[in-house]
Amino acid sequence: MPDPDGPPTLAKPEMVLPDGDPGPSLEVHVNVADSREERYAAAERVKDEGRLADAVALLQDAVAEDPTFDLAFSALAAWCTRLDRHAEAVGYARKVCELKPLDPFSFTALSVACVRAGMILEAEDAMARSRALQG
Repeated sequence: MPDPDGPPTLAKPEMVLPDGDPGPSLEVHVNVADSREERYAAAERVKDEGRLADAVALLQDAVAEDPTFDLAFSALAAWCTRLDRHAEAVGYARKVCELKPLDPFSFTALSVACVRAGMILEAEDAMARSRALQG
């Protein structure tokens, strides 16, 4: 049980391996006072452990605290796409384009998210915008 005065904890449901071993610890401690870069790094570590949904939750908390955190929104778009959460991915990709309206890659990423979501016309528009920004 987490310390009520300690940092917030994100915990996966307890798992037990077939041999009765409880498996690795699945808790992640994130201090809300950490810098946005530290919070992003924590989410990356969780993702690298194979816990992509938990990593998404950590980044969602980070962008709730800092709605200008474009790198986190970009990762959310990519990670939600990997989780087949396409509507969320498109929303996050749109936010990146709002935050970085002159970045061609942001519009390319929006195009990819839209294709995966079956939004072909919007995907084509985003790709056209990316190409226009590249000159």
